[in-house]
Amino acid sequence: MVNFWASWCLACREEHPDLLAAWERYRERGVVLVGIDFEDTEEAALAYAEEMGGDWPLVTDPGSRTAIAYGVFGVPETFVIAPDGTITAKTVGAVTYEWLSKEIDAALRMS
Repeated sequence: MVNFWASWCLACREEHPDLLAAWERYRERGVVLVGIDFEDTEEAALAYAEEMGGDWPLVTDPGSRTAIAYGVFGVPETFVIAPDGTITAKTVGAVTYEWLSKEIDAALRMS
């Protein structure tokens, strides 16, 4: 999974517990969640990560090159990627645990 987020994003705060729940459920099955900080400062991003919790990898996106490559218009946006690298699902706005579970299960069935 790839999740574009920012410390200033209210919907990102709303979805965070659902991302955390999905991460806890699926990480042992080899699912990786990468959070890509979008148009944010490093200091604000680090403070947000410490406040909100979660231990999945967080990366910066200098110049928004990755966001542009994914066609991101704003945050949050979440992509589910199958083991073969195919993007199998995308959602704009706050994700739910139910959506994540359904889409991750479908992507895992493709492997």
